[in-house]
Amino acid sequence: IIFINNDFIYLKMDTTKDVMNSGRQYNTLTNIPKNDRQKISNLYGVDISTCLQSIIVSKFDDLELPFTKMYMENRNKVRNDISKTMGWEISVTKMEITSIYQGRKYIKSKYESLKHIFDERDIIQNAIIGLRSTKGEAIKYASHRTNKKLLKSNIKDYTLKDYEKLNNKQEKIKRTFMYFYWTFFEREIQNIIASNFKYPKTLHDAVYTQNREEFDALDLTKIESDILSKTGIKIKLEID
Repeated sequence: IIFINNDFIYLKMDTTKDVMNSGRQYNTLTNIPKNDRQKISNLYGVDISTCLQSIIVSKFDDLELPFTKMYMENRNKVRNDISKTMGWEISVTKMEITSIYQGRKYIKSKYESLKHIFDERDIIQNAIIGLRSTKGEAIKYASHRTNKKLLKSNIKDYTLKDYEKLNNKQEKIKRTFMYFYWTFFEREIQNIIASNFKYPKTLHDAVYTQNREEFDALDLTKIESDILSKTGIKIKLEID
C-alpha cells in the first residue's frame, strides 16, 4: 500500500507474512528490486552482510569451513568465480549459494563442481542438530515459528546419530531446524539494528527507515559492537 507526501512515495507495510512468527520477513518491499527501493520510496537501509554465514561462523568457530569463511571475506570474487565455472549470471549464483545453505538437494550432474559447498552445509546442519541435547535448544530456536506440525516432529529428541538415519521425509525436518536456528539470530540482529530507528521497516536481513536524519546519524561500528556484545555474533553491516 502506498501514499504520496511531499513528492515522495511511502510504503505502508503489509505485515500479513511478517513479524514475530515467521522466520524471515516478507512484505511490500519484497516485490521491489533492491536498486529501486530508495529511489521510489525514500528508503535508506542497513544490510547484514553474509548474514547466515556470519551467524554460523560465530556460533561454531571450531568448525572447518573454508568456503564459508572465504565467501564472507570476498563474496563478490567467489560469486564471480562460480558464475564463470557454472555459466550462471551473478544473480543466479547468489540465489544458488543461498539455496544450498538452506537445504537444496545435491544433484551430481548439476552441482558436482559445487560439492564442497554442499559438504560444508552438511557439516553445519549436523553441528546445529547437535545443539538439541538437554538444554531444549531446538524448542528455543523453533519457538519464533508457529508451524505446529513441524514442532510435533519431536525434533528436540533427535540425536546426531538419529539424523544419520533420516529418510527423505525427515530430511525436511533437518533442513527446517537449520532455518529455525539461523533466522532466530537474524531476527535478534535485526531487532538491535531496528532499535536505532523510530519507525523501522524490516525485510530479509535488512532494516530500512524513511527518515534521512536517523539514517545519517547511524554509527555502524557501534551497532556491530552492540550486536557482538548481545548475541556473540560478529557481523559486518553495509549501507543497502
